[in-house]
Amino acid sequence: MFRIPNGIFEQYYEVVDSLYENENIGDTTNLITSSRNQCPNCIHGSTSVYKTGGPIPFNLGVCPYCGGSNYINSETTEVIKLRTYTDKRKWIKVGNTDIPDGSVQILGRITDLTKVMQASYMIFFPLSDWKYKLDSDPFPYGFGKRNFIAYCIKV
Repeated sequence: MFRIPNGIFEQYYEVVDSLYENENIGDTTNLITSSRNQCPNCIHGSTSVYKTGGPIPFNLGVCPYCGGSNYINSETTEVIKLRTYTDKRKWIKVGNTDIPDGSVQILGRITDLTKVMQASYMIFFPLSDWKYKLDSDPFPYGFGKRNFIAYCIKV
C-alpha cells in the first residue's frame, strides 16, 4: 500500500492558499450582510414618540428616521479573497446538481465559510456590480477536504 507523507499535504495547502492572495488568481469579493435593526430614534412600539438622545428630534407625526416602521435596514461589507470560475468546464464537480445558466462557481477557504453563508449577497471585482447569491450548499474539496470549499452562485 502506498502512503503519502503528511508533509505533502501541508505543502499542498500552502500552495493552494497562496492562490487566493495572488492578484491574478484570487478575486477581491465584497460580502454584503443585511440586517434589520430597531430604530435608534423612536421608542419601539410607538412610531410617534421620540427616543431621548436619538439622532433626529421630532415632536409630531411619525419618526423621520425610520418612516414609522420602528426598524432600519443596514448593510455591512466585508472584503475577502475568493477564486471565481464562469466557465463550467473548469468547475470542480459538486455532485449531480442542475446548474442554471449565468451561474458562477466560487472557491474559498473554509475559514471564510461562515461569512460566505451569512452574506445576503456578494459582489466580485472586476467582474461587475451584479449581486450574486448562493445557489448551492458548500462542497469541500482538495486533499483531505478540510481547508477549502466550493459553492455555486447566481445573479
